Amino acid sequence: MSNKRKSEYYRWLGELSRHGWDADKAGGIHANYGSETAKHLHAKAATFRVLRAADYRVRTEVSHPERGEIDVVAIPTSDDQRPFAVELETNPTEEIISDKLDRYYEGTPFVECYVINLNDVPLHIQEMGEHISRKLGL
Repeated sequence: MSNKRKSEYYRWLGELSRHGWDADKAGGIHANYGSETAKHLHAKAATFRVLRAADYRVRTEVSHPERGEIDVVAIPTSDDQRPFAVELETNPTEEIISDKLDRYYEGTPFVECYVINLNDVPLHIQEMGEHISRKLGL
């Protein structure tokens, strides 16, 4: 990664940290400590791959002491990108979606919080990535 891209990444990492998000984890895909289905874990991996291909740095299971954990966070590496959150939910209700937006979007540095319904995501890993990419507009 170039110095400019590193600088942008660390700037956003610092911004997230100032807002209470613990995004300063080593890269990689981290499992949730609760129950996590195989499809959820595969979708997290597919999301990670899609975001890396779009030149974002990616963190998973990013926590905040009051807001909880976000499944996936896209951290910018260029000045034309902005950070966003991705939640992977099985059959989310309007109440769950509203709760996720309240906790992970309102009053945060994230420009968007995508809630992806895993019931609509294909099982094949390549198709899964393509579906998630479309949902994220990438």
